[in-house]
Amino acid sequence: MSQLEAKAESLVVPLMQGERVMLDQERCTTLATWATKTAWVNEFIGRPGPDPAPHPLTTSAMRRHLMDHGAPPPHTRVWIAYHQGLYHLDIRAAELQISPTPDPDDPEVYDALFTALTVEKLTMLVWTAETDRVIAPQLPSSYWHPVWPFQSALIWPLQRAVNDLAIDTTLARHAQRHPLPPHERIIQGGPDGRPIARS
Repeated sequence: MSQLEAKAESLVVPLMQGERVMLDQERCTTLATWATKTAWVNEFIGRPGPDPAPHPLTTSAMRRHLMDHGAPPPHTRVWIAYHQGLYHLDIRAAELQISPTPDPDDPEVYDALFTALTVEKLTMLVWTAETDRVIAPQLPSSYWHPVWPFQSALIWPLQRAVNDLAIDTTLARHAQRHPLPPHERIIQGGPDGRPIARS
């Protein structure tokens, strides 16, 4: 993990400063792996309340996959966006419990974690789910460019930027696609500790 941090730092610093960078497959994989790891760590340090042993969505198998392969595990999606706003160092996370049917009594529920990481001019969105039955969100590629799974190289900075409100609403509106909004739980808000949204 220390090697990953060192490798990611050489990428994150110029990206957060808005410098021109070519993001090829290797660099996108490094960014996606670092962002996924950071989102998972935030599960432990970002949960409110006195529980010293939180139960994270991520499993030991998922964490082992990232460590062994140097890449995010299956059912993970990562996007990158050029940020222009007041957030400088910010993490916002939505933990979702999603039923595949509109029946509120259906016991079949799946977990997903949606995390936004912002460092100055760089924002990354990380989506991790426990199964492929949970469909990843479809985001406008003009603002949010997918870096994992890798699709194509890109030149940073991107032409269009997202602001603070776009980051917040991207997380909060995502739950509207699922049939059981009452299962949504926003577990972490901004610097003031307030949740992004509440069902």
